[in-house]
Amino acid sequence: MCNFLALGLLFTSSCVTFRNIENTRPRLEKPESNDVFDLRQIEKLEQEDIILVTTYQAQRYYLIYQETDGQHLKGLLMREPVTNDPIAVKDRYQMRIPVTEIKKVQIRKYNYISGLALPTAIVISLYTMLAISLRNSEHNM
Repeated sequence: MCNFLALGLLFTSSCVTFRNIENTRPRLEKPESNDVFDLRQIEKLEQEDIILVTTYQAQRYYLIYQETDGQHLKGLLMREPVTNDPIAVKDRYQMRIPVTEIKKVQIRKYNYISGLALPTAIVISLYTMLAISLRNSEHNM
């Protein structure tokens, strides 16, 4: 039973997560005010990075990053901001967000620990369940 709980817990974890861009390398010195987004963080982004931009009005935009022109961050919108519904690839459109409205930018990163732990835990759990069932069947004979 414990194996089923552990397996269920691992299935609910994700291999891909959004991380604060400040936590990616290279690390920059913190700005004086935590309320102001440090525009130097945008320099860490590469084209085609999947990002989550949160504005001061609490709007959340899932974008495929394209570029920054100094005044706007530009990217293809992946989800509808209000409903959070996915947008089909052919229907995606460019979104321009003024950098003065950006509160936080998070970048989607692969979590290697979860990515490796999940398959390993599945194999170990299945092996353990098989060993227990074989042992129980031998005792019943």
